[in-house]
Amino acid sequence: LLQGAANAPEQAREVSAMAASISGLPSRRWNVALLKAHAALFAGDRKSAVEQARHALELMSVQRDALNGPANMVAAAIVLAWAGESDESVQLLRRVINLPNDFFGWALVRDPLLAVPLAGNPAFEALKREVDPPN
Repeated sequence: LLQGAANAPEQAREVSAMAASISGLPSRRWNVALLKAHAALFAGDRKSAVEQARHALELMSVQRDALNGPANMVAAAIVLAWAGESDESVQLLRRVINLPNDFFGWALVRDPLLAVPLAGNPAFEALKREVDPPN
């Protein structure tokens, strides 16, 4: 019934070692930094939110991960926008839009998570006109 039960402790150690290895990957550390950024933002600690968002970008930007990097940059841009760092947020969005990826610029500038905190920012308004011109 319990075939391989004799190997269970060894297999458990292997799985534990793999889990420890995976938890140290930049993608996992990025998730933790972004969660801390959101927690700080929700707690009203804008300075810490900005620090954690910038740290997340260091861990997992497009330079480190071409597939997930653009989405990570957008996630950090959202935190930065709500933390009051609108110019830095717009710079990140512009970089994402200029990458060869699946993000549509018009969708980013219409996303309420970005459009609300960045409304009225001249750089954001210019970016909106570039990627989502009026009909």
